[in-house]
Amino acid sequence: MCPKCQFHFRVNAKKRLELLFDGKWTEHDAGMVSTDPLKFVDTKPYAKRIKRRKKKLGMNDAVITSRRAVERQAGDLLRDGICIYWRLDGRGGG
Repeated sequence: MCPKCQFHFRVNAKKRLELLFDGKWTEHDAGMVSTDPLKFVDTKPYAKRIKRRKKKLGMNDAVITSRRAVERQAGDLLRDGICIYWRLDGRGGG
């Protein structure tokens, strides 16, 4: 965020998770991809939309499932933190 005007700069999904977890995290289901088993078509075939959005976002799907150990202030392990990050830009209504 800009300290002068409070503008929020764009941060990609993986960087946002790194900031959230304060370091490294583990991604689960990275190979999961969207499919079109019904061969859906409205103004464009859904398969073409999937291909275009995958290229635009640089991700296989709009969801990243991640995990990292979360610690208490004293340094004891509290529990695993699990975060599901859903990118709406380009896929929210699809």
